[in-house]
Amino acid sequence: MRTTAKLFLILCGLCILFFPQGSQAVNEQWKYFGSNEKGHRFFYDSASVVYFSKDIVRVWTRELTSDAPTKRNKEINCSSKIIRDVQVITEKTNKAPHTSLTPSEWRAIENQPPMKELFKVLCR
Repeated sequence: MRTTAKLFLILCGLCILFFPQGSQAVNEQWKYFGSNEKGHRFFYDSASVVYFSKDIVRVWTRELTSDAPTKRNKEINCSSKIIRDVQVITEKTNKAPHTSLTPSEWRAIENQPPMKELFKVLCR
């Protein structure tokens, strides 16, 4: 088998694992938690949830859009009800993923309907 054909099969396999079909994630660790007014769907990686303290939790999320799927390592301060991106990976077709390692500013969860749902799931 030619190298390009092998690479194509590997990439197809990865797409099946990481890109959900409808509102069901192919890989069961990705859990659907909402959508926004633009029709973007949001999932969180249940295997990546880390509680640093009773107030701070980090989790990987995936936002599916018509443009470019985006993975975000989010940090939530449960007591203050604020959230920020710690790392962002944007995946564009036919391009290498773009990674940002600069944390964003803290934002109120109340202003972001899908993140309110994530807060309800992770902050107890």
